[in-house]
Amino acid sequence: MNGKIRTRWLGICTSVLAVLVLVVVAIYAYDSPGGIADWRFSRAIGNKWTMQIPVGKTPVEAVRKFRGIGNNHVISQEKVDGGAILFYKNNEHKEGTDLQIEFVRHSWLGWKWVWGGGYSISNGADSDVALNYMSMPRIKAIHGPFPIVFGQVMNSSIDTVTFSFGGEDTATYDAKLIPIGSEERLWYVVLPASATAPYKIDARNADHKLIASTTFTDPNNSENVLITS
Repeated sequence: MNGKIRTRWLGICTSVLAVLVLVVVAIYAYDSPGGIADWRFSRAIGNKWTMQIPVGKTPVEAVRKFRGIGNNHVISQEKVDGGAILFYKNNEHKEGTDLQIEFVRHSWLGWKWVWGGGYSISNGADSDVALNYMSMPRIKAIHGPFPIVFGQVMNSSIDTVTFSFGGEDTATYDAKLIPIGSEERLWYVVLPASATAPYKIDARNADHKLIASTTFTDPNNSENVLITS
């Protein structure tokens, strides 16, 4: 290899190495705790200070580091585009329902928490609860499986749960039911950003008979849905 070719290859290798270094620096600057992604997220939710969202080796570790919790029980983990949804039971021995979801995304540095929320509903003395739900709307500048509606199926005869919404793009979506243990089931449905009120939930048995139904307009709503009399 003559001197000119050697010099050319040295220049190419140096340029490639420089590009790789820039890519690594850019990735670290974007996804590291307190980096560009955290700065954008903080401004999107109205914070004047930048949050330090940690990176975890697993989705569970990412949530644990961000929330500062260690004993909450993950009852289900669902893969979604770009990340995962984790369902938590916060108070397993408490009467009523206490359910939490967290969405984490996968980055080059590991897993990072993006958004989450939960609800606590008392069943009281009412044994006619068919299912319950919480609705979480899409928030501008936060990317993830939102809007999302999720909850627990409380009546064993329920076989399907469907969700429909109004507006110009009226549509009906089948919720995913997730068995938890021998009796309990979770349900959730990810909606398009175009979903607008009114919203409707229908639960039916294997014979397509309506077991429960409710309509609501608040995209942040959560409540029990009683068996249809």
